[in-house]
Amino acid sequence: MDETALNDAIAALWRRSLGPADRLDLTPCPVSGNNRVFVARAADGREAVAKWYFTGPADRRDRLDAEWRLLAHAARAGVKAVPRPLARDDARRLALHEFVQGDRPTQIGRAEVMAAAALFRALNERHADADLPDAAEACFTGPAHVALMEGRLSRLSAIRPDAEIDRQAITLAAAMNDRWRRLRPRLADFGGEAGRCVSPSDFGFHNALRGPDGALRFIDFEYAGWDDPAKTICDFFLQPAVPVDPVHRDAFVAAILDGRPDAAAVLARARLLHPVFALKWCCIMLNPFVADLASPSRFADPAADRAERKRLQLAKAVAAFQTSSSGD
Repeated sequence: MDETALNDAIAALWRRSLGPADRLDLTPCPVSGNNRVFVARAADGREAVAKWYFTGPADRRDRLDAEWRLLAHAARAGVKAVPRPLARDDARRLALHEFVQGDRPTQIGRAEVMAAAALFRALNERHADADLPDAAEACFTGPAHVALMEGRLSRLSAIRPDAEIDRQAITLAAAMNDRWRRLRPRLADFGGEAGRCVSPSDFGFHNALRGPDGALRFIDFEYAGWDDPAKTICDFFLQPAVPVDPVHRDAFVAAILDGRPDAAAVLARARLLHPVFALKWCCIMLNPFVADLASPSRFADPAADRAERKRLQLAKAVAAFQTSSSGD
Protein backbone atom coordinates (compact mmCIF):
# COMPACT_ATOMS: atom_id res chain seq x y z
CA MET A 1 0.00 0.00 0.00
CA ASP A 2 1.56 3.31 -1.06
CA GLU A 3 1.42 6.53 0.97
CA THR A 4 -1.62 7.94 -0.81
CA ALA A 5 -3.64 4.75 -0.41
CA LEU A 6 -2.62 4.52 3.26
CA ASN A 7 -3.73 8.11 3.95
CA ASP A 8 -7.03 7.57 2.16
CA ALA A 9 -7.74 4.34 4.05
CA ILE A 10 -7.00 5.92 7.45
CA ALA A 11 -9.09 8.97 6.56
CA ALA A 12 -12.01 6.62 5.77
CA LEU A 13 -11.66 4.97 9.20
CA TRP A 14 -11.55 8.40 10.82
CA ARG A 15 -14.73 9.55 9.07
CA ARG A 16 -16.51 6.34 10.03
CA SER A 17 -15.69 6.66 13.74
CA LEU A 18 -14.84 10.30 14.48
CA GLY A 19 -16.54 12.39 11.78
CA PRO A 20 -14.98 14.80 9.24
CA ALA A 21 -11.29 14.24 8.56
CA ASP A 22 -10.21 17.63 7.29
CA ARG A 23 -6.48 17.93 6.56
CA LEU A 24 -5.64 14.71 8.35
CA ASP A 25 -1.93 14.43 9.06
CA LEU A 26 -0.06 11.17 9.75
CA THR A 27 3.11 11.09 11.87
CA PRO A 28 4.98 7.77 12.10
CA CYS A 29 5.63 6.58 15.64
CA PRO A 30 9.06 5.23 16.63
CA VAL A 31 9.44 1.60 15.60
CA SER A 32 9.05 -0.71 18.60
CA GLY A 33 7.28 -3.82 17.37
CA ASN A 34 5.96 -5.69 14.37
CA ASN A 35 3.54 -3.15 12.90
CA ARG A 36 3.61 0.35 11.45
CA VAL A 37 2.00 2.86 13.79
CA PHE A 38 1.00 6.46 13.12
CA VAL A 39 -0.51 9.31 15.08
CA ALA A 40 -3.35 10.72 12.99
CA ARG A 41 -4.16 14.41 13.68
CA ALA A 42 -7.05 16.39 12.28
CA ALA A 43 -6.99 20.14 11.69
CA ASP A 44 -9.15 20.68 14.79
CA GLY A 45 -6.54 19.02 17.02
CA ARG A 46 -8.22 15.65 17.53
CA GLU A 47 -5.85 12.67 17.54
CA ALA A 48 -6.06 8.92 17.11
CA VAL A 49 -3.60 6.06 16.59
CA ALA A 50 -3.60 4.22 13.27
CA LYS A 51 -2.02 0.76 13.12
CA TRP A 52 -1.07 -1.06 9.93
CA TYR A 53 -0.66 -4.66 11.02
CA PHE A 54 1.91 -7.10 9.71
CA THR A 55 0.64 -10.13 7.86
CA GLY A 56 2.57 -12.76 5.91
CA PRO A 57 2.53 -16.37 4.76
CA ALA A 58 4.54 -17.51 7.78
CA ASP A 59 2.38 -15.56 10.24
CA ARG A 60 -0.93 -17.29 10.97
CA ARG A 61 -2.03 -14.92 13.72
CA ASP A 62 -4.66 -12.28 12.96
CA ARG A 63 -2.98 -9.51 14.90
CA LEU A 64 -5.61 -6.90 14.10
CA ASP A 65 -8.50 -9.11 15.24
CA ALA A 66 -6.77 -10.25 18.43
CA GLU A 67 -6.06 -6.69 19.54
CA TRP A 68 -9.48 -5.43 18.52
CA ARG A 69 -11.30 -8.14 20.42
CA LEU A 70 -9.26 -7.58 23.59
CA LEU A 71 -9.89 -3.82 23.45
CA ALA A 72 -13.59 -4.38 22.74
CA HIS A 73 -13.80 -6.72 25.75
CA ALA A 74 -12.06 -4.08 27.88
CA ALA A 75 -14.49 -1.39 26.69
CA ARG A 76 -17.50 -3.56 27.56
CA ALA A 77 -16.01 -4.17 31.02
CA GLY A 78 -15.40 -0.44 31.58
CA VAL A 79 -11.62 -0.80 31.70
CA LYS A 80 -9.98 2.62 31.28
CA ALA A 81 -6.32 1.55 31.35
CA VAL A 82 -6.28 0.60 27.63
CA PRO A 83 -7.24 2.49 24.45
CA ARG A 84 -10.74 2.31 22.98
CA PRO A 85 -11.00 0.64 19.57
CA LEU A 86 -12.54 3.04 17.01
CA ALA A 87 -12.69 1.47 13.54
CA ARG A 88 -11.10 -1.33 11.53
CA ASP A 89 -10.41 -2.19 7.89
CA ASP A 90 -9.67 -5.91 7.69
CA ALA A 91 -8.92 -5.91 3.98
CA ARG A 92 -6.11 -3.38 4.38
CA ARG A 93 -5.04 -4.64 7.85
CA LEU A 94 -5.67 -1.24 9.43
CA ALA A 95 -7.29 -0.16 12.68
CA LEU A 96 -7.90 3.15 14.39
CA HIS A 97 -7.59 3.33 18.18
CA GLU A 98 -7.94 6.01 20.81
CA PHE A 99 -4.79 8.14 21.16
CA VAL A 100 -3.03 7.58 24.49
CA GLN A 101 -0.79 10.42 25.57
CA GLY A 102 2.27 9.62 27.64
CA ASP A 103 5.87 8.46 27.82
CA ARG A 104 7.42 5.09 28.50
CA PRO A 105 7.84 4.63 32.26
CA THR A 106 11.47 4.82 33.34
CA GLN A 107 11.07 3.59 36.91
CA ILE A 108 9.31 0.33 37.69
CA GLY A 109 8.42 -0.22 41.32
CA ARG A 110 5.65 -1.75 43.37
CA ALA A 111 3.07 0.87 42.31
CA GLU A 112 3.65 0.16 38.64
CA VAL A 113 3.52 -3.61 39.16
CA MET A 114 0.25 -3.25 41.05
CA ALA A 115 -1.16 -1.13 38.21
CA ALA A 116 -0.39 -3.98 35.82
CA ALA A 117 -2.00 -6.47 38.18
CA ALA A 118 -5.08 -4.23 38.42
CA LEU A 119 -5.43 -4.28 34.64
CA PHE A 120 -5.22 -8.06 34.60
CA ARG A 121 -7.89 -8.35 37.27
CA ALA A 122 -10.17 -5.87 35.51
CA LEU A 123 -9.93 -7.81 32.26
CA ASN A 124 -10.82 -11.00 34.11
CA GLU A 125 -13.69 -9.77 36.29
CA ARG A 126 -16.18 -10.40 33.46
CA HIS A 127 -14.19 -12.95 31.55
CA ALA A 128 -16.94 -15.52 31.00
CA ASP A 129 -18.48 -13.54 28.13
CA ALA A 130 -15.17 -12.50 26.55
CA ASP A 131 -15.15 -13.11 22.79
CA LEU A 132 -11.46 -13.79 22.32
CA PRO A 133 -9.15 -16.13 20.41
CA ASP A 134 -6.50 -18.12 22.20
CA ALA A 135 -3.46 -15.99 22.98
CA ALA A 136 -0.33 -16.39 20.91
CA GLU A 137 1.41 -19.66 21.81
CA ALA A 138 -1.21 -20.47 24.42
CA CYS A 139 -0.65 -23.97 25.82
CA PHE A 140 -2.95 -25.76 28.23
CA THR A 141 -1.29 -29.20 28.48
CA GLY A 142 2.20 -30.59 28.97
CA PRO A 143 2.36 -32.07 25.43
CA ALA A 144 1.38 -28.69 23.97
CA HIS A 145 4.33 -27.07 25.74
CA VAL A 146 6.65 -29.78 24.44
CA ALA A 147 5.42 -29.27 20.88
CA LEU A 148 5.81 -25.49 21.14
CA MET A 149 9.38 -25.65 22.47
CA GLU A 150 10.50 -28.27 19.98
CA GLY A 151 8.99 -26.25 17.16
CA ARG A 152 10.86 -23.10 18.20
CA LEU A 153 14.15 -24.96 18.63
CA SER A 154 13.67 -26.74 15.32
CA ARG A 155 13.32 -23.41 13.51
CA LEU A 156 16.69 -22.35 14.90
CA SER A 157 18.24 -25.29 13.07
CA ALA A 158 17.56 -23.36 9.85
CA ILE A 159 20.13 -20.66 10.73
CA ARG A 160 22.63 -20.48 7.88
CA PRO A 161 26.32 -20.08 8.86
CA ASP A 162 26.88 -17.16 6.48
CA ALA A 163 28.91 -15.05 8.91
CA GLU A 164 30.67 -15.37 12.24
CA ILE A 165 27.68 -13.99 14.13
CA ASP A 166 25.46 -16.66 12.56
CA ARG A 167 27.91 -19.35 13.66
CA GLN A 168 27.81 -17.96 17.19
CA ALA A 169 24.01 -18.16 17.13
CA ILE A 170 24.23 -21.78 15.95
CA THR A 171 26.54 -22.59 18.87
CA LEU A 172 24.10 -21.00 21.31
CA ALA A 173 21.18 -22.88 19.74
CA ALA A 174 23.04 -26.16 20.27
CA ALA A 175 23.51 -25.33 23.96
CA MET A 176 19.82 -24.43 24.19
CA ASN A 177 18.88 -27.81 22.72
CA ASP A 178 21.03 -29.52 25.35
CA ARG A 179 19.25 -27.60 28.10
CA TRP A 180 15.87 -28.47 26.62
CA ARG A 181 16.70 -32.18 26.77
CA ARG A 182 17.29 -31.75 30.51
CA LEU A 183 14.11 -29.69 31.03
CA ARG A 184 11.68 -31.71 28.96
CA PRO A 185 11.15 -34.53 31.50
CA ARG A 186 9.83 -32.08 34.09
CA LEU A 187 6.75 -31.46 31.92
CA ALA A 188 5.60 -34.97 32.78
CA ASP A 189 4.50 -33.36 36.07
CA PHE A 190 2.30 -30.77 34.31
CA GLY A 191 -0.91 -32.54 35.29
CA GLY A 192 -4.28 -32.11 33.54
CA GLU A 193 -5.50 -29.26 31.40
CA ALA A 194 -4.64 -25.81 32.73
CA GLY A 195 -7.16 -23.22 33.79
CA ARG A 196 -7.75 -20.16 31.61
CA CYS A 197 -7.65 -16.41 31.93
CA VAL A 198 -7.97 -13.36 29.73
CA SER A 199 -4.32 -12.56 29.06
CA PRO A 200 -3.03 -9.23 27.67
CA SER A 201 -0.01 -11.27 26.50
CA ASP A 202 3.34 -9.60 25.70
CA PHE A 203 2.46 -7.94 29.01
CA GLY A 204 4.98 -5.55 30.49
CA PHE A 205 6.11 -1.97 30.78
CA HIS A 206 7.55 -1.90 27.27
CA ASN A 207 3.85 -1.68 26.33
CA ALA A 208 2.88 1.00 28.84
CA LEU A 209 2.66 4.79 28.82
CA ARG A 210 2.64 7.12 31.81
CA GLY A 211 0.19 9.96 31.21
CA PRO A 212 0.47 13.57 32.35
CA ASP A 213 -1.55 12.62 35.44
CA GLY A 214 1.01 9.94 36.35
CA ALA A 215 -1.35 7.05 35.66
CA LEU A 216 -0.25 4.10 33.53
CA ARG A 217 -2.12 2.92 30.47
CA PHE A 218 -1.22 -0.20 28.52
CA ILE A 219 -1.09 -0.68 24.74
CA ASP A 220 -0.33 -3.31 22.07
CA PHE A 221 -2.46 -6.42 22.45
CA GLU A 222 -1.93 -8.25 19.14
CA TYR A 223 -0.96 -11.44 21.00
CA ALA A 224 -3.82 -11.28 23.54
CA GLY A 225 -6.49 -13.88 24.22
CA TRP A 226 -7.27 -16.89 26.39
CA ASP A 227 -4.21 -18.32 28.11
CA ASP A 228 -2.91 -20.11 31.18
CA PRO A 229 -2.38 -17.58 34.02
CA ALA A 230 0.85 -19.43 34.83
CA LYS A 231 2.21 -18.25 31.49
CA THR A 232 1.14 -14.68 32.28
CA ILE A 233 3.13 -14.82 35.53
CA CYS A 234 6.24 -16.26 33.90
CA ASP A 235 6.24 -13.95 30.89
CA PHE A 236 5.62 -10.83 32.98
CA PHE A 237 8.91 -11.37 34.78
CA LEU A 238 10.86 -12.89 31.87
CA GLN A 239 10.11 -10.40 29.08
CA PRO A 240 13.46 -8.70 28.43
CA ALA A 241 12.44 -5.29 27.07
CA VAL A 242 11.77 -3.62 30.45
CA PRO A 243 12.77 -6.12 33.15
CA VAL A 244 10.65 -6.32 36.30
CA ASP A 245 12.50 -6.93 39.56
CA PRO A 246 11.60 -10.40 40.92
CA VAL A 247 11.21 -8.79 44.35
CA HIS A 248 7.69 -7.85 43.16
CA ARG A 249 6.75 -11.37 42.10
CA ASP A 250 4.91 -12.42 45.26
CA ALA A 251 2.81 -9.24 45.32
CA PHE A 252 1.93 -9.54 41.62
CA VAL A 253 1.04 -13.22 41.91
CA ALA A 254 -1.09 -12.64 45.02
CA ALA A 255 -2.96 -9.83 43.29
CA ILE A 256 -3.79 -11.62 40.05
CA LEU A 257 -4.63 -14.95 41.68
CA ASP A 258 -6.70 -13.56 44.52
CA GLY A 259 -10.06 -15.33 44.54
CA ARG A 260 -9.16 -17.98 41.94
CA PRO A 261 -10.09 -21.44 43.25
CA ASP A 262 -7.16 -22.92 41.31
CA ALA A 263 -4.59 -20.43 42.63
CA ALA A 264 -2.35 -23.10 44.18
CA ALA A 265 -2.33 -25.13 40.97
CA VAL A 266 -1.53 -22.02 38.88
CA LEU A 267 1.38 -21.14 41.15
CA ALA A 268 2.71 -24.72 40.99
CA ARG A 269 2.55 -24.63 37.16
CA ALA A 270 4.32 -21.27 37.10
CA ARG A 271 7.19 -22.69 39.15
CA LEU A 272 7.33 -25.76 36.91
CA LEU A 273 7.26 -23.78 33.67
CA HIS A 274 9.54 -20.88 34.58
CA PRO A 275 12.79 -22.43 33.24
CA VAL A 276 10.95 -23.66 30.15
CA PHE A 277 9.66 -20.17 29.39
CA ALA A 278 13.10 -18.71 30.11
CA LEU A 279 14.44 -20.95 27.35
CA LYS A 280 11.56 -19.96 25.07
CA TRP A 281 12.49 -16.29 25.51
CA CYS A 282 16.03 -17.14 24.40
CA CYS A 283 14.52 -18.61 21.23
CA ILE A 284 12.46 -15.44 20.70
CA MET A 285 15.58 -13.29 21.02
CA LEU A 286 17.14 -15.24 18.16
CA ASN A 287 14.23 -14.53 15.78
CA PRO A 288 16.34 -12.21 13.57
CA PHE A 289 18.49 -15.21 12.60
CA VAL A 290 15.48 -17.08 11.18
CA ALA A 291 14.18 -15.56 7.95
CA ASP A 292 10.43 -16.08 8.41
CA LEU A 293 10.50 -14.94 12.04
CA ALA A 294 12.37 -11.76 11.12
CA SER A 295 9.68 -10.68 8.62
CA PRO A 296 7.50 -8.67 11.06
CA SER A 297 10.42 -6.49 12.12
CA ARG A 298 11.35 -5.92 8.46
CA PHE A 299 7.76 -4.80 7.80
CA ALA A 300 7.78 -2.44 10.78
CA ASP A 301 11.16 -0.91 9.92
CA PRO A 302 12.37 -1.65 6.37
CA ALA A 303 15.45 0.55 6.84
CA ALA A 304 16.76 -1.18 9.98
CA ASP A 305 20.34 -2.46 10.11
CA ARG A 306 19.82 -6.23 10.13
CA ALA A 307 23.40 -7.06 11.09
CA GLU A 308 23.24 -4.73 14.08
CA ARG A 309 19.92 -6.22 15.15
CA LYS A 310 21.45 -9.69 15.04
CA ARG A 311 24.36 -8.51 17.15
CA LEU A 312 22.13 -6.93 19.78
CA GLN A 313 19.72 -9.86 19.95
CA LEU A 314 22.49 -12.44 20.17
CA ALA A 315 24.05 -10.57 23.11
CA LYS A 316 20.67 -10.53 24.88
CA ALA A 317 20.10 -14.22 24.20
CA VAL A 318 23.53 -15.20 25.49
CA ALA A 319 23.03 -13.19 28.70
CA ALA A 320 19.53 -14.58 29.25
CA PHE A 321 20.67 -18.15 28.62
CA GLN A 322 23.57 -17.83 31.04
CA THR A 323 21.25 -16.41 33.71
CA SER A 324 18.61 -19.08 33.23
CA SER A 325 21.20 -21.87 33.25
CA SER A 326 23.11 -20.65 36.28
CA GLY A 327 21.36 -23.12 38.58
CA ASP A 328 22.14 -26.18 36.43
